[in-house]
Amino acid sequence: MSTEGTVRTAARALIIESDAVLVVEYRDAHGPWYLLPGGGQRHEETLVACVRREVREELEVDIEVGRLRYVREFLSSDHPDSHLGAGFHQLEVVFEARLAAGSRPRMPATPDPLQCGVRWLPIETL
Repeated sequence: MSTEGTVRTAARALIIESDAVLVVEYRDAHGPWYLLPGGGQRHEETLVACVRREVREELEVDIEVGRLRYVREFLSSDHPDSHLGAGFHQLEVVFEARLAAGSRPRMPATPDPLQCGVRWLPIETL
């Protein structure tokens, strides 16, 4: 995935329940790794709409989006083992979020490439 010369914008959800963080689990040749649910923003899509759509796609749940929590910048040149390839540059906007009442996160019928699970990671172990 070469996007050299561009910066990709993404929105992610920080969902905490019972002292655990909800993450999407991925696996590649290096083993498992985890990301907050969310993903790339589409042209003319707000960041809030983006995080809602992405969480629905990855976890099959609806969320209530809260306040902006933090901004993270990712450059693949700083992570030589990244599967994203040279020149990948992403700006991630992370929002606090809550699962809609009665929602239970689960693997979607058509998961993202390398997605292998949905997990609650205890904060004390992070």
